Amino acid sequence: TLFLAILVVSGLSAQKTIGKNWSAEDQKKLKSASVLMENSFYKTAWARYTELLTSHPEELYLKYKLGLCGLYINEKHKEALQYLTDVYAADKKAMDIEFYLAVLYHRTYQFDKSIELANKLLADKKLNPKDKGGIEELIKHSKNGQLLVQKPNDVKIENIGATINTEASEYAP
Repeated sequence: TLFLAILVVSGLSAQKTIGKNWSAEDQKKLKSASVLMENSFYKTAWARYTELLTSHPEELYLKYKLGLCGLYINEKHKEALQYLTDVYAADKKAMDIEFYLAVLYHRTYQFDKSIELANKLLADKKLNPKDKGGIEELIKHSKNGQLLVQKPNDVKIENIGATINTEASEYAP
């Protein structure tokens, strides 16, 4: 959440220069997508940013924003990873790009890459102590993911049938 808050503030200043020479319609879409993202409507923001990327395929800012939206949309993690990888290849200093890549590596089961990138972030002497805990947590989750993938459990999920709740309140004994 701290990273997202920083992103929102920086996104506002970056947005003043991005799209300046675009059509009025595209500028309106960009503003709309930004507002949607700020309000956690990631799927709708994804759609708007995708429309814009069709018109402006080389715009790294749009790829960056799509990567961030994709963090929050399970079925878009692979695409988001590709967008952020493209941004990282062109601009290694894009805000918090390595953190977001580490998270997406984790979410796409690339735990080794996630841990490697997270450890690189931890080695940075300029790292904010507040952010250190989140990165350490990511490493912990990635190590757990490695273990779970190495030793999968054989489970069977069965539907227990029709509605099991009664008409009574069942939230307390």
